[in-house]
Amino acid sequence: MPKGKGARPSRLGRAIETDVAFLEEGRPEAEGSNVSTDKGNSVNTENGKSVNLDGGVEPSMVSLTIKVPRSYRQHWQIEAKRLDRSVTSLIMDALQEKLGLPNR
Repeated sequence: MPKGKGARPSRLGRAIETDVAFLEEGRPEAEGSNVSTDKGNSVNTENGKSVNLDGGVEPSMVSLTIKVPRSYRQHWQIEAKRLDRSVTSLIMDALQEKLGLPNR
């Protein structure tokens, strides 16, 4: 990864190399690896992405903030609770239905 004569890889570069080695070989290449396998069939890499050992990549979650009137938010929270759902899941479903998912 490093460019130029005598250049050393950065800490991030070494972490990425370790993560790639884990995915290719199915095990960490060295002790002190930043790869975590606590959740069964996926690996959490240092760059924040969760990689399935099957080869798929799950994107990291980020925040999406909007301003709404307080009374709307309170009403939506109550209605979501009645449906035994979270407001987040309802918003995600509505956005996916209306706008779809990105092509990969």
